Amino acid sequence: MDCLNIYDHRKLLGITDEKERNRQLALWACDIGFKDLKKKPLPTRPDKIKDYYALPFEQRRLMNDKPDNYPKFWNHSVVSQYFESVTFVKATNKSNRYWLETYKGWLDSVLDAKQIDMIDDVLYDHVDNSTKNGNWEE
Repeated sequence: MDCLNIYDHRKLLGITDEKERNRQLALWACDIGFKDLKKKPLPTRPDKIKDYYALPFEQRRLMNDKPDNYPKFWNHSVVSQYFESVTFVKATNKSNRYWLETYKGWLDSVLDAKQIDMIDDVLYDHVDNSTKNGNWEE
């Protein structure tokens, strides 16, 4: 069965064979493209956080150990918004990777080799390259 027209979603969902329905859904996703499933970049660190990480470890530890300093820094709106954004982007990327891997698993390795390659290209961008460059900051 060829990939169904994008507008035939009712027909697609009406396929009773679950394996074929899932394959058709994956083919449909490939036709639409993966712009929404591409890896999102982490937000840029604000100066307040860059300055914190630029401090020697001992100075950061002392700053965090003082009860008056800890909430002033970590509860500051810029700092908390940054880390909330980081958490959101990481969760979104994890979810997107899950769906890409799910779609790939639904495809036939012989019949759908082109679509599998397309998904692999997007999945490659999801690989965390930070440790390959020795970036152990976070």
